[in-house]
Amino acid sequence: MNNSVPQCVGCGYCCKKVVCAEGHRRAKQNLDPPCPYLAPQEDGTYRCGLVLEAQNEELERLISSLSIGVGCSSSLFNTYREAILRKQELRSFLLFYDSLSD
Repeated sequence: MNNSVPQCVGCGYCCKKVVCAEGHRRAKQNLDPPCPYLAPQEDGTYRCGLVLEAQNEELERLISSLSIGVGCSSSLFNTYREAILRKQELRSFLLFYDSLSD
Protein backbone atom coordinates (compact mmCIF):
# COMPACT_ATOMS: atom_id res chain seq x y z
CA MET A 1 0.00 0.00 0.00
CA ASN A 2 1.32 3.43 -1.00
CA ASN A 3 0.88 6.03 1.77
CA SER A 4 2.69 8.85 0.00
CA VAL A 5 0.99 12.21 -0.49
CA PRO A 6 0.69 13.37 -4.13
CA GLN A 7 3.00 16.20 -5.11
CA CYS A 8 1.57 19.71 -5.20
CA VAL A 9 1.36 20.91 -8.80
CA GLY A 10 0.36 24.50 -8.01
CA CYS A 11 -3.22 24.24 -9.27
CA GLY A 12 -4.46 26.72 -6.64
CA TYR A 13 -7.42 24.55 -5.64
CA CYS A 14 -6.94 24.93 -1.90
CA CYS A 15 -6.62 28.73 -2.08
CA LYS A 16 -9.58 29.00 -4.44
CA LYS A 17 -11.76 27.14 -1.94
CA VAL A 18 -10.54 28.50 1.44
CA VAL A 19 -8.59 31.52 2.63
CA CYS A 20 -5.94 30.32 5.09
CA ALA A 21 -5.20 31.88 8.47
CA GLU A 22 -2.19 33.69 6.99
CA GLY A 23 -4.42 35.37 4.40
CA HIS A 24 -6.91 36.48 7.06
CA ARG A 25 -4.08 37.72 9.25
CA ARG A 26 -2.50 39.78 6.47
CA ALA A 27 -5.84 41.28 5.44
CA LYS A 28 -6.71 41.93 9.10
CA GLN A 29 -10.24 40.69 8.41
CA ASN A 30 -12.17 37.60 7.45
CA LEU A 31 -12.15 37.04 3.72
CA ASP A 32 -14.27 34.93 1.42
CA PRO A 33 -12.54 32.66 -1.09
CA PRO A 34 -10.76 32.76 -3.39
CA CYS A 35 -7.76 34.06 -1.52
CA PRO A 36 -6.75 37.52 -2.76
CA TYR A 37 -3.10 36.54 -2.34
CA LEU A 38 -3.33 33.68 -4.84
CA ALA A 39 -0.84 34.63 -7.55
CA PRO A 40 -1.26 33.20 -11.07
CA GLN A 41 2.01 32.34 -12.81
CA GLU A 42 2.86 32.55 -16.52
CA ASP A 43 2.85 28.74 -16.86
CA GLY A 44 -0.77 28.48 -15.68
CA THR A 45 0.07 27.42 -12.13
CA TYR A 46 -0.51 29.40 -8.94
CA ARG A 47 1.66 30.38 -6.00
CA CYS A 48 1.00 32.08 -2.68
CA GLY A 49 1.64 35.79 -3.08
CA LEU A 50 2.46 36.10 0.62
CA VAL A 51 5.25 33.55 0.17
CA LEU A 52 6.50 35.20 -3.03
CA GLU A 53 6.86 38.53 -1.17
CA ALA A 54 8.34 37.12 2.05
CA GLN A 55 12.01 37.05 2.97
CA ASN A 56 14.21 35.40 5.57
CA GLU A 57 12.44 34.45 8.82
CA GLU A 58 8.99 35.39 7.48
CA LEU A 59 9.53 33.11 4.48
CA GLU A 60 10.58 30.23 6.73
CA ARG A 61 7.58 30.82 9.00
CA LEU A 62 5.14 30.84 6.07
CA ILE A 63 6.62 27.70 4.54
CA SER A 64 6.09 25.92 7.83
CA SER A 65 2.67 27.44 8.57
CA LEU A 66 1.28 26.67 5.11
CA SER A 67 2.88 23.22 4.89
CA ILE A 68 4.57 24.13 1.64
CA GLY A 69 6.42 21.16 0.22
CA VAL A 70 4.28 18.60 2.06
CA GLY A 71 2.11 17.76 -0.96
CA CYS A 72 -1.49 17.92 -2.14
CA SER A 73 -4.23 17.02 0.30
CA SER A 74 -7.01 17.67 -2.25
CA SER A 75 -6.05 15.43 -5.14
CA LEU A 76 -9.28 13.45 -5.56
CA PHE A 77 -11.79 14.79 -8.08
CA ASN A 78 -9.78 18.01 -8.36
CA THR A 79 -10.28 19.23 -11.92
CA TYR A 80 -7.85 22.13 -11.42
CA ARG A 81 -5.08 19.66 -10.53
CA GLU A 82 -6.02 17.36 -13.41
CA ALA A 83 -5.76 20.27 -15.89
CA ILE A 84 -2.25 21.19 -14.66
CA LEU A 85 -1.14 17.56 -14.86
CA ARG A 86 -2.45 17.32 -18.45
CA LYS A 87 -0.54 20.50 -19.38
CA GLN A 88 2.63 19.08 -17.85
CA GLU A 89 2.20 15.80 -19.74
CA LEU A 90 1.64 17.66 -23.00
CA ARG A 91 4.71 19.84 -22.43
CA SER A 92 6.80 16.73 -21.74
CA PHE A 93 5.49 15.03 -24.87
CA LEU A 94 6.22 18.09 -27.03
CA LEU A 95 9.75 18.39 -25.62
CA PHE A 96 10.33 14.71 -26.33
CA TYR A 97 8.89 15.03 -29.83
CA ASP A 98 11.07 18.10 -30.55
CA SER A 99 14.15 16.23 -29.35
CA LEU A 100 13.50 13.52 -31.97
CA SER A 101 13.68 16.05 -34.78
CA ASP A 102 17.11 17.39 -33.74
